[in-house]
Amino acid sequence: PLYSIAVNECAILEGTSPKVIKLRKQLQAVWKDPLNTSPIMLHGPRGSGKGELADEIVYHLPSWQTQNVHSLSLDDGLHFIDTILGTAAHPGLLDDLAGQANTTLILKGFRSLHVDSKDEFDRRKELLGALNSLVVGREFFSTFENKTNPFFPRVVRCTQRDPDYFTKGLDGKCI
Repeated sequence: PLYSIAVNECAILEGTSPKVIKLRKQLQAVWKDPLNTSPIMLHGPRGSGKGELADEIVYHLPSWQTQNVHSLSLDDGLHFIDTILGTAAHPGLLDDLAGQANTTLILKGFRSLHVDSKDEFDRRKELLGALNSLVVGREFFSTFENKTNPFFPRVVRCTQRDPDYFTKGLDGKCI
């Protein structure tokens, strides 16, 4: 399953409003099962506190899931696609992390809409596709190995996109 958590403006964990109580219950469900490594998608408008909430989630995860925490800000992701996805000659970050169940990967950002060429546009689409696969299918296509591999680290993704964009085809497996 995929945990999809809506984050409203100025998300905080304190207070007694229905929205805060609902948010707190959703987060507690993530923390209650120490063996659970389901991906978490935080969605909401820019500036709503998704990044801070991602940090709070990681703080409460079981210690074995946070032996290695990688936070990847994708605002400059186009400049580092080969580093993230790898090439035919060299493995990328996803290749390096794929088998590490004791790892959590936080994906933030990707606001940049500007591209200078069709190649950059195609690479951006490739990067978005790879990251969506991590969240929805717990897998990625390894350019280095030229095959699809499972991805064991826990993924926490912060996005402005509506969860339906990612969860189409999950057959109700979204919590």
